[in-house]
Amino acid sequence: SKTWIAPLVSLAMLAAMAGANMMRAQPDDADPFHDHVKRVVGAIPNTTGDWVGEDHELPPAAVALLKPNALFNRAYRNKKTGESATLMIVQCKDARDLVGHYPPVCYPAHGWTQSMAESRQWNLQNIPIRGIEYAYEYQKNGGKAQIVIQNFMVLPNGTIVRDMDDVRQFASDYTRHFYGAAQVQLITPSRIDQSRRDAIFTELVGSNAAVIEAMRSGVGG
Repeated sequence: SKTWIAPLVSLAMLAAMAGANMMRAQPDDADPFHDHVKRVVGAIPNTTGDWVGEDHELPPAAVALLKPNALFNRAYRNKKTGESATLMIVQCKDARDLVGHYPPVCYPAHGWTQSMAESRQWNLQNIPIRGIEYAYEYQKNGGKAQIVIQNFMVLPNGTIVRDMDDVRQFASDYTRHFYGAAQVQLITPSRIDQSRRDAIFTELVGSNAAVIEAMRSGVGG
């Protein structure tokens, strides 16, 4: 009789599916990666060259939204030139948590008006950084604040991307989204000219190339 064939085939299929699930990465597999990123971000020194930093907390609502694994928000002042800059690094355990957090969403929501968005590329210690440079202004009580944000995203599959489209695509992969994603922002006053702003980017972001490498080393492409 062939009545035993169908159940046997079903059992073989279930066994194959179970084997595939066992081979697929699980959320716990990403824990050592996240622990490493948290340690590296936490070890960023308070001073970089002539820059001296002071840590600032992000608003609780932003932290609740991001559920960050590693969070760095430091205001720097150059003790020689008097220039100021803020470096923010956020890395989430789940890539889906980062999707709603980037300048075109966050800054207008807090009253800032975007006046520019331009694709840029920087090279830091042989790491090509593809990002976007944004300009925002904020008017209050007859005064105006103007800032420039140099922004890029880091995916754990080794890629550095300009905007959220690539992050969304990565976040939609249920086999890898738990390796998370990261974002880096350097914020400077708009009165600083382009060449000097790029130099500050090299000084503050470039000195943390090891952090970028850590955040993009979680999972194969």
